[in-house]
Formats: sequence, structure tokens, C-alpha cells
Amino acid sequence: MTKPIALRKEYKTLDGRIDYYHWLRDPNWPNVKDPEILSYLNQENAYTDAHISKDLVDKIFIEMRGKLEEADKTVPYFDGGYYYYSYILEGQQYWIHAREKENREEILLDENQLALDEKYLRVSTLKVSPDHKKIAYLADYSGDERYMVYVKDIESGEIIENNVDDVIGNIEWDELGKGFFYTPAGNFWRAERIYYHEIGKEKKDDKLLYQEKDNTFSVAIEKSSSKSYIFFISKSATASEYYFIHSYSPYQLPQVIHSRINNHIYEVVHTQNYFFLRINDVSSNFRVIWVSIDDLKNWQEFVPSSDYYIQDIYAYEAHLVLLTRLKGLAKIEIINLIDNKIQKIDIEDESYEIFIVHNTFNDRALRYLYSSLKTPRTTIDYDFVTGEKRILKVQRILGGFDPSKYILRRIWADTGGNISIPISIIYNKEKAKLDGSDPLYLYGYGSYGYAVPASFRSHIFSLVDRGFTYAIAHIRGGDELGKSWHEAAKFLSKKNTFTDFIKSAEKLIEDKYTASGKIVISGGSAGGMLVGACINMRPELYKAAVAHVPFVDVLSTMLDESLPLTPGEFKEWGNPKEKEFYDYIKSYSPYDNVVPQHYPHLFVTAGLTDPRVTYWEPAKWVALLRYAKEGDNMLLLKTDMSSGHGGPSGRFEFLRKLALEYAFILGLYYDEQHINN
Repeated sequence: MTKPIALRKEYKTLDGRIDYYHWLRDPNWPNVKDPEILSYLNQENAYTDAHISKDLVDKIFIEMRGKLEEADKTVPYFDGGYYYYSYILEGQQYWIHAREKENREEILLDENQLALDEKYLRVSTLKVSPDHKKIAYLADYSGDERYMVYVKDIESGEIIENNVDDVIGNIEWDELGKGFFYTPAGNFWRAERIYYHEIGKEKKDDKLLYQEKDNTFSVAIEKSSSKSYIFFISKSATASEYYFIHSYSPYQLPQVIHSRINNHIYEVVHTQNYFFLRINDVSSNFRVIWVSIDDLKNWQEFVPSSDYYIQDIYAYEAHLVLLTRLKGLAKIEIINLIDNKIQKIDIEDESYEIFIVHNTFNDRALRYLYSSLKTPRTTIDYDFVTGEKRILKVQRILGGFDPSKYILRRIWADTGGNISIPISIIYNKEKAKLDGSDPLYLYGYGSYGYAVPASFRSHIFSLVDRGFTYAIAHIRGGDELGKSWHEAAKFLSKKNTFTDFIKSAEKLIEDKYTASGKIVISGGSAGGMLVGACINMRPELYKAAVAHVPFVDVLSTMLDESLPLTPGEFKEWGNPKEKEFYDYIKSYSPYDNVVPQHYPHLFVTAGLTDPRVTYWEPAKWVALLRYAKEGDNMLLLKTDMSSGHGGPSGRFEFLRKLALEYAFILGLYYDEQHINN
């Protein structure tokens, strides 16, 4: 099949650059209607389908699906006299949410019914009313992340309200159960305002409770775990500010807890008569202070800053739980608020991840999830009083999965200047040769202070069991090693993210896990920018690259404040209206640094309704690469015409998308006989 060649139409940007593929941006987005644009995207999709074996995609998909226990159920939690849980049935794509009392089950919401005749469905939030008689949930049917709020009567099963639309973020019930708080999509899809909606009233009558005037900040809503307060949160990448109202007084004037200060980030939890603040005012590793609700100016230090990074805090009736990190590994610390005794849950494994599951305020135990790259997700209760650990559930992986077949490693790549990058690694000890001849899949992200978890992923074994080593580079820009790890790779230091990734690849080569030209690199969104920058800088290191919904036209996006997220992004990348930032962003933006050279094989994805990374960024990038690159390496673009940033919504469709990526990769390395064996 002939390669799709996008037309080159000269367009001069406001800053004077010539962009030959600007025409791929439909002015009606997210309702893309331009037939020329749609034709080009469909041609690219057809070209991709023609160059990746459908039989291999089907084989990998069946293999991945075969590892799932298709009928699954979450561990129930107790609240208000009911046990709440979710389950999914064999063959179904979506979850069913339910509760049980005295052995009688009630279905709260069946997502499979909502998804009938729909190409896409995402239920992002489901909240039970305080009287346990209603649910409110958010549903998106297009992938554009503009949600409709539905309120459902549990007993009758009837939808009693669906007149609040264009909602982004979260919703919370007031404790009277009369209505809910929400954030509408404001100008350019930004969360700027918080409203209260009373059930039975029209949306036009909703009460505006808070409005953010700084367009670099966004707002969010959160109910305290005690259920006593509603927090109105305004935050940017460099500062935060919390307001509170009583959850029984929805029309109350919000009161600020601590006024915003640039470079001060804090979060608030409530228990007893105190607010506890996790704050970075004296250290990038954060400390915890406590303050009486009756005297908000009288701060007292509760947990001082230390070598440990305090990543999160959780409040229970008589305990405060800290999730910390030391050298990138998660630890749990529990403080008894009655006698101040401290319990620590330490894990000695070489590489792993912990997620705290915060269910109800008066729980007797802390529930958390443990997993590693070779250990399936394990749900554990830790008794606050006895210190006993109780395993409630271990994720069951089918298809002959045996964790003893795999070796887990954590190594460090030296970047110079006393900076070393942790790398999490897994390989099959029966398949990997470790002599430099093995292929390797290297994943990275490195932005927004997001720590990539070294947690279990069943799908990676379709690569690992065929001889691949799988690795995650925990590069700067995330917060794996603390807030300073994030700060060291933003603004005018962003290139540290890319050089860290390159150094990680070089370390893996040096230690004989792989060799130059045998590596596949992968990343999504800002991680796609990482991929784009690295193949511009060191293309010879990689055999192939995978970029999912990649943020690659960084300069154009950051110059366009009409796009959904741009103003808030100034606190991560800098404002290119300032020359220093303009020049720096231009020097690494993948789209602006494509040159005539050999690039690795490249597989790129996009989502037509994606509000975070608009479809035209990857489309323009692929068009330019196809024009400029040398050699015959594959360049493929797959645009999902009915989803957004997160890709397809059903669990099997998600696996099929992964199978397409893995079929692309395996087809480059192995013949059919090797793949089948």
C-alpha cells in the first residue's frame, strides 16, 4: 500500500515559523468535520493496518486476554450498613457496581448497560449519597472528558436527574444529601468555578461558590475522609490553596486554610478537630503540620522533614497515615493520634509499588495494594491495633503464569554530578541471554511530578516471554525520588528528562541487558514528547519507538492559550512569550527539531476527541517525519476516531490496542516461528 503523503500548505505562525501541516487542525475541533483531514487520518489508519499483521494482532490479543481472570470482583468495603463492591463478568467489557446487606444484593450501576450501542463509555466517578438512597455518577460517551452528571434512585433504578452537563473533575455530595458540588468546563475546557446543584432545581439556578481568576490555576473539589468538610482546591504546578466549608452547609462562604504562596504546595486532611497539612514550605521532601480548625494561624509541626519524601497523607479517626519514599521505594508510616506511637510497614523487596486504598474514616485497618513487575496485585489489610497483616486477595493470572520464572532487578544509571537514575527491570531467566543480544523495551515518562509505578502489568509478558527485557527508567521530571526530582527537570532544565533517559539506555547497554539498535522506547502524552526528543537526539540507539498520544508540538501548543490546558502548563514548561523560554522550548520540541536523518521504526497513536493532546499534534509530526526522514524504516499512525486521551474504554478494546503495539514490535524482531514459540 502506498504511503500516505500529507499535502504541504505553507502557513506562517504568529511567531514567524512556517508550519506546512497546520491545515490538519480542524477549527471545529473537537467536532472534526473537514473531509480532507478525515480522509488523511483514515488513510494513515489503513496504512497502519496494512503493515501490521492482523493474524499476529489476534494472536497477541488472545494471549493477553488468556491471562485475565475475566470474572473478577473487588474486595468489599463496609459503609453505612452495606458492603460495597464492583464485579465484572466473563465476556463483559465494563464493571457492575453493587452492594450487599443481609445477603441481598442491589445493583447500583451496570456500565455494560450504559455502553450498549455506544462506541465509547467512561464512568469516572460514582458517589453514594449520605443516606445511601441515591448515586451520582459522571459519564462520558465521546472521550472528550466533558461529563454528564446522572443522579439515580437506587430502589427504583430510575434516573431522577441528568440536567448538569459539561462537567470536568470530581463531584461531591453535601452531607444533607440534597445536592452536589461540581466543576463545569469553563473557558477552553478549564476548571475555573465550583457550583452547588440542588436536586430538583434547574442548572441555571445553581449557586456559584468559588471562582478562580488566575488562568494558571485550576480548581477541584474533595470531601474530607471524615465527611465533615468540603474542600475547594485551587492549584497550579507550583502552588496550592485550600478553602473549606462544612459539608452540612452547602451555601456557606468558603474559608481559606492557608493563602497561596508561590512555590508552596500543600494538601489538607481532617481528623478530630484538626487540619493536617502536607507542605513543602521548608523542604522539598515536605513536612506535616497541624492546626486547630478554631485557630488556623497557629501552626505546629507534627512530622518534620527528613531524608524521606512524604508523598501523601491519609486521615483516619484515630490515625494519620503517611506514604513516603526513600530512594524511590514506597514506605508506609502510621501515627496513632492518641499516644503518638508510630508503626512502620517496611517492605524489603528490590522493586515494588504500594497504593493506599482509602475506604472509610473509622476503618480498623489500613487497606493497601502491593505489587511488583512480577508479583500480581495483592490486597492487604493492616490492623491499626494489633499490627497484623491480612491478605484479602491476590490477583489471579491465568495462562500458566509462574512468577518464579522471572528475575526482578533495580539498577542505577550514573548521569554525572552525583545524580543516578533508578531503573526497574524484569526478564525471563529461561529466555534472556544477558550477553547484549537481547531486545529490550524501555518505558519512561518524566513530567508533572508523576512517579511511574513499578507495578504488575500482565500484558508485558507477551514480550518478556519471547526474550525481551522490560525496563522502566524513573527519570527526573517525575517524583520518584522526591519533589526535587520533579523540579530538576522542568522549565529551563527540561532536557534533563531526555538525557536521563538516554543515560538509562546506555547503562542497560553497558550492563549487557541489550545493545545499541536493539531497544524499543515507549511513552505516552508527555512521555511521547520524551520519545520524540530522544529519537531526534540519539536515533541510532533504538530499533523502534512507540509514542502514544504524544505531546510533540510543544512550542505551538504553549503559544496558543485558546487550547484547554496551555495557561496551566506555563508552570511546568515556562511561558514561551518570554524569549528565554521560547528559545529553550524550541530547542527540544520534537516537531521543531525533525531533521533529515535515519529514524527508528515508529508507531504513533492519537485520539480524535483528545482534549489533552489534540489529535493534530501526532498527525502533524508523522506527516513531517514522513517528508523529512531518510531510509525505509516504518512510520505508522493510528488515530482512534471515537476516543480521547485514554484510548478505547472497554477492557478488551484496550488490550487490542496493546496487541497492535506489540505486534508492531514483535514483527520487527522475530520471524513467525519464533513468535509462535
